[in-house]
Amino acid sequence: MRKHSTTFETATAYLAAGFSIIPIRPRAKRPALPRWRQYQRSQPTDYELRHWWGDGVETDFGIGIVAGAVSGNLVVIDCDSMDAYERWAADHPTLASSAPTVSTGRARHVYVRSVETMPTSYPAEDIDIRGEGSYVVAPPSIHPSGRRYQLVQGDWHRIPLVENARIIGSSAKPAPETVPDRHASTCVSY
Repeated sequence: MRKHSTTFETATAYLAAGFSIIPIRPRAKRPALPRWRQYQRSQPTDYELRHWWGDGVETDFGIGIVAGAVSGNLVVIDCDSMDAYERWAADHPTLASSAPTVSTGRARHVYVRSVETMPTSYPAEDIDIRGEGSYVVAPPSIHPSGRRYQLVQGDWHRIPLVENARIIGSSAKPAPETVPDRHASTCVSY
């Protein structure tokens, strides 16, 4: 992605990377849609992208990336403080140095793909696992604090595939049913 791309171009790039996306209210973390759950099962159409963000016309809507099977078993490690991120990164140094990482208004989001679908969970203080049934606010959205979400490391087309328990540690529990990952073919142990 170019550094100064429009939100529409960024949304299109996210769709090309295999993500289901939704519009987010300006400077907020809430969807701009009254109902967004359908995007947990299917990705938006090109028509919907144009309606939400315009083709070359900048809108105030941010972008939310839907986690879970619809986005290739995407899981986001949502660290609510830099201390939490540093603790997680110290426990997962290889993954922390290779996975796409976003600077948020407060700390970091780390993007991985899981072998199996993984539910949203809250396994540690200040660390949430955003899996099936959730979304995260993504670049170039603006956090309620006024800071812009920014990709600080990694490539949206090279998201590591990991075993569920390795995402947060042995306390993470996989979801009961397996969904094939259509975006990656090998599992990397980190």
